[in-house]
Amino acid sequence: MLKSRGFTIVELLIVIVVIAILAAITIVAYNGIQDQARLATVKSDLSNAAKKMEVYRIQNNDTYPTTLAGAGVTASGDVTLQLSVDNSSSPKTFCITAVHSSSVGTAYRITQAGTVENGQCSGHTTNPGFTNLVNNPGFETSSSSTTARRNLFAYSYAYNQMTRTENISYDGKTWDRYSLNSGVNAGHTRHYANLADLTNGYTYTTQWEVANDGTSPISVSSDWCDISGGSATIAPGETRVITVTQSRGTYDATFRFADLTVSGSSSARSVLVRNVMIEQSRNALAFFNGSTASDQDFSYGWTGAPNASPSVQSGTSPLNYGSNRVANIQSSAWVGAGSRSLRQIPLNSASNDNYTELTGGSNMAIPTSTLQPSTEYTLMATVHIEEPLTGTLSGNGTRSLFVHLNGTTLSLNGTRQAPNEPGTYDLRVTFTTPASFANYNTIRLYHGGHAGSGDLWWDKIGLVEGNYTGPYFE
Repeated sequence: MLKSRGFTIVELLIVIVVIAILAAITIVAYNGIQDQARLATVKSDLSNAAKKMEVYRIQNNDTYPTTLAGAGVTASGDVTLQLSVDNSSSPKTFCITAVHSSSVGTAYRITQAGTVENGQCSGHTTNPGFTNLVNNPGFETSSSSTTARRNLFAYSYAYNQMTRTENISYDGKTWDRYSLNSGVNAGHTRHYANLADLTNGYTYTTQWEVANDGTSPISVSSDWCDISGGSATIAPGETRVITVTQSRGTYDATFRFADLTVSGSSSARSVLVRNVMIEQSRNALAFFNGSTASDQDFSYGWTGAPNASPSVQSGTSPLNYGSNRVANIQSSAWVGAGSRSLRQIPLNSASNDNYTELTGGSNMAIPTSTLQPSTEYTLMATVHIEEPLTGTLSGNGTRSLFVHLNGTTLSLNGTRQAPNEPGTYDLRVTFTTPASFANYNTIRLYHGGHAGSGDLWWDKIGLVEGNYTGPYFE
């Protein structure tokens, strides 16, 4: 009698694997067919719309309609069309963007040239079903000039047992020579700030670029208002930056200076000095004065007579962004989208409660009429860090997002803070507004460092109603 034989486990596994492979192939093929069908629909809608735009132009004195409806254009049910027209240019132009509802974030466009291309038209969104509630989210629109940093050195000097000789050429640069008087082996040069530029209790950093063009080592030391800063020995042929960072409870007509002391010998009698700087900061930053050449982010100027007054570094601030102890600068040094980003420069050496605030009207970060009660929102931003921030950082959070409504700090779900290390980080959080709110409402980009802690760059700011997981858009 014959015995029936079943499948072995190995045979069953083989069958299951084959079925899974065939299913995967089928799904991929099906998805591919769907994608092709969506693309064909989008391209068809764009081509038909462009043809109707041209028909309208021919029939209406060489003028394009300002709406798609005016040309009799209707889109397929899953396609959203956006139109831009310029009837003042020569030749006159139009651009139409199409986005399929199943492919939000991916757009195609067509112009009067009649060719469908990848990407949206300028000023159009790849997310037509959503609204970014942030004004100027990519920092492209400018506001006014703002001061980023100040070199407080007022080009006022005093000398003790030293003389100063200007315009000494060494190593391709121009220096001042400070020489010890005959018969002494120590003296100092004193560099003053204007008293009106100093704030009691604040920390200041002074720096000097010092060179030894002699044949023997020479010692230098520094202080701020007679508070010692440190010392160094400069070898023959060596150039280095000498700094002192200190604070004083009270500044007055006497105590508003930084000293550079030189200790020499019979064979070492002078040093060369250039690029003197006094700044409210906890670190020595890049030197500038009013004669520094403009760069991609900043311009420079004197507050008074050239080479005889303090100087400022200035930039352009973006529209619709307020600040608290930071300078908001439109920057092209790093750009996340478009042609500008926000460069956030902390200004205060006594406080690290430093942030940029999104503004939308009358002292409100986001107007109450924009945020609805008991509603979920998604807040997103990209932050760029060149170097880790230094010093004591704010307890409110650094490199982070912050939402404060009706006197209450809201709970943020998601990634609200970037690590303190070089890189570019996308932050995205959701929050729900209270049942009612009418007081001061803030959405902040927190820096959270002191003056001198380092700069941050921000871009691609978004505030969207609902739990939005799509890409950034303007």
